Amino acid sequence: MSDTGATPPESGQPQPVPPPPPPPGPPPGAYAYPPVPGYPPPAYPVKPKANGFALTSMILGILGLTIGLCLLFFPVMPILAVVFGYVALGQMRKTGAPGRGYAIAGLVTGYIGIALALLWLIGSIIGTFTSPMPTF
Repeated sequence: MSDTGATPPESGQPQPVPPPPPPPGPPPGAYAYPPVPGYPPPAYPVKPKANGFALTSMILGILGLTIGLCLLFFPVMPILAVVFGYVALGQMRKTGAPGRGYAIAGLVTGYIGIALALLWLIGSIIGTFTSPMPTF
């Protein structure tokens, strides 16, 4: 029998606790950041933010459909939504930033708002000329 120098623990003595396993590393495909002195490295990569013009386009398109009917300048918000949507798509094509869905939602709601504004204008014109004139 070979002696390795370790003695079996006697009953009554505490057993040594093994050290905890090391924390898991970043998931596969994560970005590797250089360590900053005094701070632990980030566990996961930071998600890039969506394009601001795309988000603005979507917000203006939704506002143009919901509260635009109550405002005097009804087609202004949908027109701005379409302009911001195209600007955002152009920027995202160059930079590859996320937010394409926001820009498309802004374009769709903007075009619907413009169509509603045109229908409102046509209805107002037709209603003006076809309504009977009051007699005093």
